[in-house]
Amino acid sequence: MPKFIKITDFKEVSPAGIDGHKYRLFFDVGNRTEGSFRKEGAYNLDIEVSGTLQAVWGQNDKELAITSVSSGTSHILDLAGNNQLTDIEPYKLNTYTAPKVPPTIPVSGVGAVFPIVETEHEIPLGGEMSFLSDDISEVRDQINALSNNLWGGRVLLLSQERPLFDMYKPSNTTEEFQTRIQSLGIVVKDLNKEILEKFLGNEAGESTGTIILLENSLAKLSSPGRSSNICSVFKNINYMRQGYPAHGDNAKKVLVAHRFFGLTYPIPSYSDAWEKILGKYFSSMREMRDILSEAWNAGVE
Repeated sequence: MPKFIKITDFKEVSPAGIDGHKYRLFFDVGNRTEGSFRKEGAYNLDIEVSGTLQAVWGQNDKELAITSVSSGTSHILDLAGNNQLTDIEPYKLNTYTAPKVPPTIPVSGVGAVFPIVETEHEIPLGGEMSFLSDDISEVRDQINALSNNLWGGRVLLLSQERPLFDMYKPSNTTEEFQTRIQSLGIVVKDLNKEILEKFLGNEAGESTGTIILLENSLAKLSSPGRSSNICSVFKNINYMRQGYPAHGDNAKKVLVAHRFFGLTYPIPSYSDAWEKILGKYFSSMREMRDILSEAWNAGVE
């Protein structure tokens, strides 16, 4: 088996309209003698990075490209070590397959040469849970700690634990996507209506839904625009929930929700679509946490 890999080129090949980036990493496999590399075969690896992962990592495009070279090189070395360089599948980096912190090793680039270490371990295909699960749970706890002080109770309820656990799982099929969106729809509406109505007083209204109550409550602490941005995510999750398994009379709202989340219709990749929705939910929860934190730090009662 050849003993070395040499990186020969790296370029972005993202198609128009992609939410994320697609790179192609070119490399040669061969032997190295007396400091000279002798090529025995040429290969390439496509690396697909989701927009959600880039947002969570907080990297600009240049930083993401560097990280992608490093991640791709590591994956190539795993494949080569397991003698699996034939019919190389695209390497997908998302919140299910990538580490929570951007990897920095191996330091790679065009011209870099790495030894192949023969191994027999199984190459992981991806996690059973998104690493966003820990982040979302932490933010939910922070929101409830702040709302307990500001509003006198936990605003995010958890009447059922299963939906919260279920929504962190991957979604690779129509049935799994349906289950995930139903679970998330339950979670976003499970709010403490009593404390929100108490906070709003006469402004609450008699038959106002919980998401509208939350939107009005957050607007009082910040601004209508900021509050609307957060709760629009929750509303559109609810629209998506109403459309699966069947659209029926909700077809218009379902299509609006697809547009809101930047999803094509029909959905070509349920795994990509679900990660995008979960990432939007995470971002809205962080923004909600920030509003409550700012209010508490300002001494709002």
